[in-house]
Amino acid sequence: MKKIIYILTFMLNAKVGSSKSTIKKKKMDVDELTDELTIYIIPPPYPLNFRSPGSLAKSLWKNAIVCMFRKYKHPMGHLVVHLASKEKGHDIYTGSIMKNKFHAFFTIIRTGMGYGTMLHSFKGKEDDEKKVYKEIEERKAKGNITFVKFKLDSSTYNKLYNFYQDCKDIELHKNYGAALDPLKGEGAGCSSYG
Repeated sequence: MKKIIYILTFMLNAKVGSSKSTIKKKKMDVDELTDELTIYIIPPPYPLNFRSPGSLAKSLWKNAIVCMFRKYKHPMGHLVVHLASKEKGHDIYTGSIMKNKFHAFFTIIRTGMGYGTMLHSFKGKEDDEKKVYKEIEERKAKGNITFVKFKLDSSTYNKLYNFYQDCKDIELHKNYGAALDPLKGEGAGCSSYG
């Protein structure tokens, strides 16, 4: 959660910082901003219970079973990003996921570390853009997704797009974990990648 707040603060400060000179010359009109960042939060099928390693294992087990036999794809929940620029023709849906979505569950069972699993590093991969888009649209239709949308000036958009490209270039998504810092090139969990 701290990383999400840090990244959002960075983005908002970048926007304010990059538009200070514009504010003095001309008041910025939000309707003129055509670039966007949308952060989508996908809940797990059932809430996770972090009271103890055993309760976490039980709630993950329940979600893992649901994910095996239904359309749900994220036993722990998920966060994905949509980065769009009409001017540049970009329409990017991205996220970072575990290569094996049940690896965290099996790590909890094998080690009994519970919440410590969040500090563990797993093999990861980048979300498939078409699958992300399809899942977002399906969840929007059912009302089973939360999102926040930011209008961006071109300078802020360029910073985010360059960060996205850098992440792809160094294959940042290959290391997945909540404790990994994408700004240091370590890897990322879905929330810090987003």
